[in-house]
Amino acid sequence: MNKLSASAIQVLMILTGIFAISILPSIINELWKILAGFFSLSSLVYVNPILGVERELFPFFWNAYEYSLTVFFSALFLSLSAAIFMLFFYFLLGKPFQVLVDSFSFLFSSLPDIFIIVGSQLLVVWIYRKTGIFLFDFVALGEDRAYVLPVLCLSILPTMYFIKTLTVLMREEFEKPYVELAKSKGLSYFRILFVHVFRNTIISLAYHGKNVMWLMLSNLLILEYLFNMLGVTTFLFSYNTPTLFAVSSVLLFVPIFLFLKGVQRMANSMTGNEVEL
Repeated sequence: MNKLSASAIQVLMILTGIFAISILPSIINELWKILAGFFSLSSLVYVNPILGVERELFPFFWNAYEYSLTVFFSALFLSLSAAIFMLFFYFLLGKPFQVLVDSFSFLFSSLPDIFIIVGSQLLVVWIYRKTGIFLFDFVALGEDRAYVLPVLCLSILPTMYFIKTLTVLMREEFEKPYVELAKSKGLSYFRILFVHVFRNTIISLAYHGKNVMWLMLSNLLILEYLFNMLGVTTFLFSYNTPTLFAVSSVLLFVPIFLFLKGVQRMANSMTGNEVEL
């Protein structure tokens, strides 16, 4: 390194230090505001970006919070239940059904989130126009909330993920020595599948749980926007101030963290080993 390069690096470091020192007071001040906001939640306010009206954050926030968590966890349990239900038929009905499931799983996994959401809304409208039967609310309006269709839309991609993951894990389980030992003892295929292979697969699936939940969180933002849902992501991005963003993020993170810890404890109790998620 020549002297010119060394001098340039020194100048760059000095300028960086000057900029860092100049913005440090504003960073400290903003951090203090955020911390103070957590200790005075009842005094927090937000400004409606359309009306420009300032309102108290609580208890109004809890309605949006409850709405988002209800849709999120309903979709999570629906996707896992549907995947497990499909999984049993997958291994009991043989090759033709497996090819069909694999094809659908590949197709829906390849579709963009927006396509699935908008497509489902248009399908409901089309069915209503053709038959006069209104299946579900396809958008939230005022106090009327849409639940069924958002839950279904949010559960599609996680269901496909669970199906693909479970089928791979179960195929791996069927190749392990204990399965051959169980067959040599005369245990039925049905019992091996449900009692042994499925149990070990569910434990393995616990490792993949957080990946699915982060995927669903990213989709929740798109979902709430397209369904006009006043959920917690509205406070993350529409009423965006550092304090509101921090409060909303923490309150959204806590139940997900507790759920994952609950899954971890369940996996630990089933295996007798320490399972890290």
